[in-house]
Amino acid sequence: MNWEALGAIGEIVGAVAVIATLGYLAVQIRQITISLRHASTQQILQGIAELNEFLGSTPEVTDLFWRGSFNPESLSEDEWHRCVHIASAMIRRMELMFLNHQQGFVPAQVWEAQANNLRRWFSTPGIQRWFSELGNGLNAEFRGYVAQLEQKGNRAT
Repeated sequence: MNWEALGAIGEIVGAVAVIATLGYLAVQIRQITISLRHASTQQILQGIAELNEFLGSTPEVTDLFWRGSFNPESLSEDEWHRCVHIASAMIRRMELMFLNHQQGFVPAQVWEAQANNLRRWFSTPGIQRWFSELGNGLNAEFRGYVAQLEQKGNRAT
């Protein structure tokens, strides 16, 4: 066997090794991406569950949030400010989920279920007031999504 033949065999072996390595890396990246999607979704849903626990923690908190959502005029200024903090926590979690969904980390079926909640929340006068007063602090894409929800809600009524 001459040196040219050995060189050709070496190139073939090297090419096969590169292809095998690229295949292995592709599988690893896919598995990491799946893990990140699951972790992201789990963390966001856990945050929403914790917020729901807080909303139901005492009759006073539950009453404040529901009155603030459906009849914000019935709240004192201090109550409204407390309700704003609760609403902000809820809306920021939804914003995070929206952004993670946009980046492919939250599956469509999970996002759609939460988007239905978002539609209901943003149909209430208190959350609409929150959006008009504080919505400019949201991510522009999420703010646009919410504005579309409001427009659809106004057309339905």
